[in-house]
Amino acid sequence: MNLLSIREATTVAQLKSLHDSLPEAVARDIVGKPVMQVFSTLSEFHRAMFKKALYLADNLVGRQCSLARVPRFAFVMLGSGARSEQSIKSDQDHALIYDGINPEAQWQGYFEELTKLTSAMLHEIGYPLCTGNVMASNTRWRGTETQWQERLARYNEYPDWDHIRFLLIASDAEIICGDKRLVERLRGQAIQYIARSPFMRWKVADQGLSAKVALNVLGSIKTEILGDHRGALQIKEGLYTPLVNSVRLWALSVGIEDPTTWNRIDRLVSNKAWNDELAEDAKQALLTTLELRLKHHIQMALLGRSIDDYVEVESLSDGEREKLKRALRVVRQIQQLTARHFPKSG
Repeated sequence: MNLLSIREATTVAQLKSLHDSLPEAVARDIVGKPVMQVFSTLSEFHRAMFKKALYLADNLVGRQCSLARVPRFAFVMLGSGARSEQSIKSDQDHALIYDGINPEAQWQGYFEELTKLTSAMLHEIGYPLCTGNVMASNTRWRGTETQWQERLARYNEYPDWDHIRFLLIASDAEIICGDKRLVERLRGQAIQYIARSPFMRWKVADQGLSAKVALNVLGSIKTEILGDHRGALQIKEGLYTPLVNSVRLWALSVGIEDPTTWNRIDRLVSNKAWNDELAEDAKQALLTTLELRLKHHIQMALLGRSIDDYVEVESLSDGEREKLKRALRVVRQIQQLTARHFPKSG
C-alpha cells in the first residue's frame, strides 16, 4: 500500500490502478502482521485516496485546495472508514463542513460542485456511491458549521429513528483533511445529544436487538439455508454490525469521543463502564470478525469475483470456526447486556 504513490498521482486513472492493486498488497501484509496494524494501514490508504480525489476535483473546478483561498473546511470520513475498519472495498461515507463566516452564497455553489465531482471520481476509482446517500454531495451531509449545528439540533428535538441514526453516523465522524476542530465540534455535539437522552439510548439498544447475531437456539453458527449463499454466514450483519453498534452505544453514553471500536473498548474500561474480562472478550471478537471478513474479501477479489460478506463456514479451518463461534457468543452476550443496561424507562 504505497501512500507516496497516491500523493504523487495526478489522474483518476492512476488512483484506480493503485486501488485495483490493493487486494494483492493486503494479501501480503496480512501474513504475519497484527490484524489491527493491517487495518490501520488500510485506513491510511483509503483516507489518502479520498483526500487526493478531493484535491483533483478542486483543481478541475478551478481553485487550489488551500485554506488561504477558501473558507475553513473539513472533509469528513463517516462509517467504517471513520472507525478505521474499512476492508479492501467499501462504498463512500463522507461529509463536508465549512466556515459560515463568509457569505454562504459565495461558496455554496463551489462546495456543491466540488463534492459532486469528488464523489464521481471516487466512484470511478473503485469506491461505489453510498446506497443510503451518506455523501457530501447530498445537502444533508454538507453545509456551514452553523447549518450543521442547527441540523443536529433538529435531530435531537425530533428523535425519530431516522434522526437518531443520523446522530449516530455523525458521532463516528473523523477528519480526512481540513480543520480538525470543525469535525470535533460536530462529533461532540452529536455525542452530547445521545448521552443526555435516555429515550435515544433505549431506542438504539432496542433497535440493535433486531440485528440478530448469527447463532441458532442450540448455539451453533446460523448460516443461510436457501439461495446462492446456502451454508454461508453473513458476517457483517450477523457479527460485525451488532458488535460495533453495541460498543458505540456504551461509549456514547459516557461521552467517549474516539470513533474507533478498539479504542472505545479501552475507554469503557478506563471509565469503569466495562470490566477487563468483557473488554478483552469484545476485542477478540472484533479481531475475529475483521480478520475473517478481510480474508474473505481478499480471496474473492483475487478470484475476480464481486465482493460480498457471505463467508462459507465449511471453508474455515477448525481453529477459525472455533474463534468464530466464540466471537458470536460474546457479541450475543454484549447485545443482551446492552439491551438490559438501556431499558425503556431510562
